[in-house]
Amino acid sequence: MVAFCWGDIMNFKQIMEYSEDNGDVFDDLCKDKRKESDNCIPFVGAGISGFVYPCWGKFLEECTNKIHNTDKRQKILDLIKQDYEIAADEIQKVRGKAGIYADIERTFSIKRFNECSIIQFN
Repeated sequence: MVAFCWGDIMNFKQIMEYSEDNGDVFDDLCKDKRKESDNCIPFVGAGISGFVYPCWGKFLEECTNKIHNTDKRQKILDLIKQDYEIAADEIQKVRGKAGIYADIERTFSIKRFNECSIIQFN
């Protein structure tokens, strides 16, 4: 397994302990995929990439905090607790496609990925 880490290099145990859900998410992914092959490759959004990228809720909150209108900002922060997709649509309405696309590119960029340390697990 290869892990990508922002800052310090983490071992597999640290990755699994980074969030209390990582071990369960990884085990579930591997169980589901063993039926098809012997390989398991987790991707961003699968729940164990939080040590490189922010979770969706945190990312949407960061985008929302750039909104100056306090009423709209609070409405979207409340939506984030209920539905990420609807909250993202509201952020886009307020900040425009260019604003949220720039945040996505900056936050989940290949540059950030390339700045991560890579460690190999056997």
